[in-house]
Amino acid sequence: MAGGNSSYPSVAGIRAGATDRGAVGSWAVTLGLLMVSALLPLRLLGVDAWGSSPVATAATLLIAYSPSLAALAVAAWWPGGRGARRLLGQALRWRVNPVWCVLALAGPILLVLAVARIQVARGTATRS
Repeated sequence: MAGGNSSYPSVAGIRAGATDRGAVGSWAVTLGLLMVSALLPLRLLGVDAWGSSPVATAATLLIAYSPSLAALAVAAWWPGGRGARRLLGQALRWRVNPVWCVLALAGPILLVLAVARIQVARGTATRS
């Protein structure tokens, strides 16, 4: 049809979708590798994952930030290589109240500290 039918995707749209699926797949693999790299030391060292040891805390923080770290890694490695720069460049354009940005960055750390405090209050915290 001369005007095009919007119910059918364009060839460019199909190719873009395939690229997006590849990026999502790469993100999932990178996320899995980050999670394993956080959990493996706990298993190898015999550290209680729910304990308050520095190793458990570091692993918890790595797990908390893994989705974001995986996204940045895939954006940097993806063909074109400027994805991370564009992604971080947009993060520096303040479109929301800065309080929300601080909360998003500090949230996982505050969560880990809250869990540690609850463990101490319940008497379930362990020393390593």
